[in-house]
Amino acid sequence: MSAPFPKFMKYVGFLLLALVVIFLVGCASTQKEYVAKPEVRLVETPRHLLTKCPVTAPPARDSFIALSQKEQVDVLSTYTVNLLGDLKNCNDQIAGIATFQANEKKVIADALKDSK
Repeated sequence: MSAPFPKFMKYVGFLLLALVVIFLVGCASTQKEYVAKPEVRLVETPRHLLTKCPVTAPPARDSFIALSQKEQVDVLSTYTVNLLGDLKNCNDQIAGIATFQANEKKVIADALKDSK
């Protein structure tokens, strides 16, 4: 009964020797590779792009009713033109935000491309 034990130990010894050789060969060929730590920064949208869009106040009710029909049309026309100007300013502000975001995305994409 003592014969299978030494034969088994011979295979275990060979297996251990093979594992040690594999580990030594594997460790000898590795190179250290350093990965750059990514830079994280907070980019705030400029304040002038985040302010509320000003809206022209409508004419006062009592003074508007006291006007003649021609004067009311003139006041409403002027008010409408002012509102269109307000809308243009607000659209310009939104376009400024879109441009700011596009520029920031480009800066980030360039930084990521340079880090590779």
